[in-house]
Amino acid sequence: MNHLLRIAIASTLCIAGTTRAQITLTSVDAGHLTSDHKSNGGVSMLDIDGDGNVDILVTAGYDVSKKPERQPSRLYWGDGKGHFTLDENNALTNAITYGSGSTWADLDNDGQLDAVISCQLGSGSVLARGIGNRRFEIIDASPVHTDKGNAFSSVFADIDSDGAIDLLMCNNAYAGPDVSFLYKGDGKGGFTRMSGEVAERKSSTGGAYFGDLDGDGKPDLFMPNNSGRAALFRNTGDWKFIPATINGLDANPFPASGSSWVDYNNDGQLDLSIACAQGGNALLFKNVGGTLEPAPLGDAALFSTNAGLIQWGDLDNDGDLDCIVPNWGAGSFIYQNQGNGTFKRIALPGFTDQVFYTSSCALTDYDNDGRVDVLLGQWPVRPGDGELTKLFHNDTKNPANWAKVKLKGTASNRAAIGARITVRATIQSAPVNQLREVNAGSGFRSQSDLTQHFGLGDAKQITEIEIRWPSGKAQTLKNQPTNQVLEITEPT
Repeated sequence: MNHLLRIAIASTLCIAGTTRAQITLTSVDAGHLTSDHKSNGGVSMLDIDGDGNVDILVTAGYDVSKKPERQPSRLYWGDGKGHFTLDENNALTNAITYGSGSTWADLDNDGQLDAVISCQLGSGSVLARGIGNRRFEIIDASPVHTDKGNAFSSVFADIDSDGAIDLLMCNNAYAGPDVSFLYKGDGKGGFTRMSGEVAERKSSTGGAYFGDLDGDGKPDLFMPNNSGRAALFRNTGDWKFIPATINGLDANPFPASGSSWVDYNNDGQLDLSIACAQGGNALLFKNVGGTLEPAPLGDAALFSTNAGLIQWGDLDNDGDLDCIVPNWGAGSFIYQNQGNGTFKRIALPGFTDQVFYTSSCALTDYDNDGRVDVLLGQWPVRPGDGELTKLFHNDTKNPANWAKVKLKGTASNRAAIGARITVRATIQSAPVNQLREVNAGSGFRSQSDLTQHFGLGDAKQITEIEIRWPSGKAQTLKNQPTNQVLEITEPT
């Protein structure tokens, strides 16, 4: 594997007399990972085995230009130094499927991550239970498998705050409208299918996303729709979801494909970003006291897209989140956060001007250098060079500091899905508060690491870390070091 074979791509941006960091992404030759021509349904880039190093699962996909054929997924174990080794004998990859994305959480709270691979064409999705030592057990008797949907992706959340992970299987993203499958988890890996507004609504749903819009501790839900209107639901407790409105959304004539909840302006509230396929603009809605309103974007609002998802990460470690809009059949977009609520589109030759067929994207620091890297999964109509998975290393050269926060739940679910982390630090002589929610199912057909990354600019110390656990417990840590992984366990 020639990890050193790279093509550097970069962009410099100057704003109001201040030179912002030169974001540099480098295309990496990662051996089999980036040369394999099998169909790519989705990508996940996270620490699967708990050794502190990021691993990768590339799910199966299939050739949509002919009669579909089931394919295996590919699992790569990372060494934390940029090398990935293909695991050719694993129950997770021996499950031959019409695969799409994969989603990860600790479903039975045993300390091992489990996975759901969303599968299309009525083949039944895959529930894989982690049993330790990098091995998995496939649970064929689960309704996740026996309920034969056309699942393009899935998303986990602890909907009722009982410490057990629940599941939404998103059906028919690019097909005719149908219901998605909503399941209540029992905390032991078992699921019971639920009814109600969310479960009975017919739509073409792909990248649904849970996030606590109003800060009440209960995860709310946005459901995109490629065949009609998208829907926002407020979680009022006891498995009841109430339809809510998004000001200005109906003015968008293009279908919503993928979504992400993100605090882009560091005001302590989750905002909603939406990817629109078929030529629509990427959308961003600002959270104003629990109500969503169109956000001013600067030049980010000027460019049409064909994007199934949208992703966020602090690419320059300056303390605010930058945005990647990966396009299908076109160059992708990168918007650098200006720190004032607006964005600037930047050019990265070899990334933004290269045609990719991106259907999945994960952002994670795969080599433990404190910088967020980018993995693109491609799914073109016909296999070929456009099928290849693309890995980009973040070579941004700046003295910016960082921290990563890894949570372990006790009363909450073990993977801390739904936990809110606020990191406070002084950056460029100003107090900055950054909010993240731990999520499982990132954007659409994708999963990024459960460990949360924070850029800290010139801050030499974190003033405070505040955690609101899914159980409702609150925890505060003061005066924490930078440039480290901080592992935090929920207090008993």
